[in-house]
Amino acid sequence: MVSRQAWDEKMEEQLAGIPPETVGEEPEGFTPWETAVSRILWGLILVTFRLEVLYLQYLLPLVGAVELYLGFRSLRRENRWFFSCWILSGVSLICRLLGTVGQGTWAWSHLMGIPSVFWGLSALSLALDFLQLLFLRGGLRRAFQDRDGHPPRDWLAYGIAAWLGVAALAAWGTLESAPAGGRWIYYGRFFLALGLFIVFFLLLRRQMQALSLRGYQVAVSPVRLSSRGVWAITLGLTAALLLPALLWGARLPSPAGEPEVSLSAAAAESRENLLVLGLPEELADLLSEEDLLRCAGAETAAQTNDPQPNHQAFSPRAALDDGELEGSTWMVGLPDGSVRFFHFFRWLEMPRMRLQEGFQVEPDNAVSLAEDFSGQLRWRQGEEWLTAPLEIRLTGGQTGEELGEFDRWWYESELAHLGRLQWDPYAVFSLPAGGEEAGGYIAYTLQGSRPGSTVNGGVHYYHQSRPMYPFADMGQWLAGKGGMADMFSSVPYDRLMFQNGVWPRQPETA
Repeated sequence: MVSRQAWDEKMEEQLAGIPPETVGEEPEGFTPWETAVSRILWGLILVTFRLEVLYLQYLLPLVGAVELYLGFRSLRRENRWFFSCWILSGVSLICRLLGTVGQGTWAWSHLMGIPSVFWGLSALSLALDFLQLLFLRGGLRRAFQDRDGHPPRDWLAYGIAAWLGVAALAAWGTLESAPAGGRWIYYGRFFLALGLFIVFFLLLRRQMQALSLRGYQVAVSPVRLSSRGVWAITLGLTAALLLPALLWGARLPSPAGEPEVSLSAAAAESRENLLVLGLPEELADLLSEEDLLRCAGAETAAQTNDPQPNHQAFSPRAALDDGELEGSTWMVGLPDGSVRFFHFFRWLEMPRMRLQEGFQVEPDNAVSLAEDFSGQLRWRQGEEWLTAPLEIRLTGGQTGEELGEFDRWWYESELAHLGRLQWDPYAVFSLPAGGEEAGGYIAYTLQGSRPGSTVNGGVHYYHQSRPMYPFADMGQWLAGKGGMADMFSSVPYDRLMFQNGVWPRQPETA
């Protein structure tokens, strides 16, 4: 039997006598290993470069992971380095598939918001890619030695250094998206990363060329499942998991409802007083016992209206996602001279989708800081009424020292009146599955605002009517882009907006 080394030497001697014009200058398509190595090199490029357009930043890394797996699968029996790469590429492919699907879910967004989880998974992904590069280098140097035992020119070592530079710049960009050095550092970092990636690409190509006329003894490993089969399984499994991820995984957890209980005597008395003052019964039913007690001894209750050119109704309605939503604002004058504001919403007809709901309020910024925030969601489940407190979050509230020069000028009047920006309360939730007649409110107190005085502000109810990929946390969006800024930018959600520049309606006298 002819030894492997002897066979390789004989093959090279025979090829040396073939005129170059017969085979051409490029070895492409000539050696049995070329398809596998080409897949590996292109796979490395696709998992490294992120083109953030047309969802390619999610698709290309998955395509690259499949190419890496197929390439290493063909060479897995050649040496232990390639076998290790095959195992790592399989693990990496599974992780990228799960990550591609997971990015359409609320749970993934929540986990990625935890710094330890985000950096842990990022470090794991980088470690898998780095080890594959190291093992690939070892496999190439072992499998493609010439007949004198010399490995090919080692361009990949320089490529690994360029790859580490790209990874370091990406980590820097994640830690400090707006670098302290200003835009010159920002753009310099970007172009340096782009340059290093181009160097990485060119070095991989050089490494491919360095394998020319080598490795004729490398045998492609037999496989049971064709490349088309691997592609079909990967894409089919991704699509099969992504659909439920978008429809059910993107749905925020519903509030845990508790059966409605009878009011205490003091709360029931306050409720009756509000009804006498004019608050509709269907809105009084939405109030929690705590808010009813806050309104004990209320002297007035008035609904705001809008005599502006749009002639907004007292209780504006909007058709959202095959449902109908109604909103309204009521002011309750308290005995201590303060005013309790209640911003209500009611679903008269429930919407088709129940993914994310957002309710944000802009209190008046000319009187006093809003305080004592509260909110509740109420719905009917079958024959039983359930309630759950809304988690009130706050945005705004910055002092002048925390704002830039332009913002200090823009909010000069507000800072002068309040000492800081007004707090803007908001809540993010999902409507309970199977729940009907859902409604709720956000409430807060302003000192020094009495019925009959001018009230400026805005109320915005947002409803997500379609799945979004990747999952977009409405809470993060509201904290950064909600409120009046919506009027000057696109809004990715259906919306009911009311009470923009309003005056309280005076209570009718007998």
